[in-house]
Amino acid sequence: MFVINDPHNFFTEHLITELINVFRRFYPVNFRNIVLTNLFLDDMLALNSNVLKHNYYTDVITFCSLKKNFIDVEIFICLDYVDKFCLVSEKPIQWEYIRTFYHALLHCVGFNDSTQEEKQIMTEKEKELTDLFYTFHVKH
Repeated sequence: MFVINDPHNFFTEHLITELINVFRRFYPVNFRNIVLTNLFLDDMLALNSNVLKHNYYTDVITFCSLKKNFIDVEIFICLDYVDKFCLVSEKPIQWEYIRTFYHALLHCVGFNDSTQEEKQIMTEKEKELTDLFYTFHVKH
């Protein structure tokens, strides 16, 4: 089941299904519920501060729970923050949106980004998944 709250209208049920299909090529997990909420900058800062005690903006916050053989995930994404990141990135906005979604899913299978080494590994995994998605799903 998907619950999508995205005023940008980028993430659709079909897109999320396709993203998960690519993800499962590397990580054979079963997602039962995915709740994706796009927050505005100030709302994301408030969530990050109040829940995680981090006083800074971020692109995505993920909460995962394992129930039997399924993973339930809540993804809070700030596409406005991702838009700002794209000003310095060489990738299209859509590529960055998908990369950020994969970042959230990678947290659900045990990847972290607290240390510089973990961030490097996470970045490599995000890129690998996003590039694979574009290889199979975007017509050139």
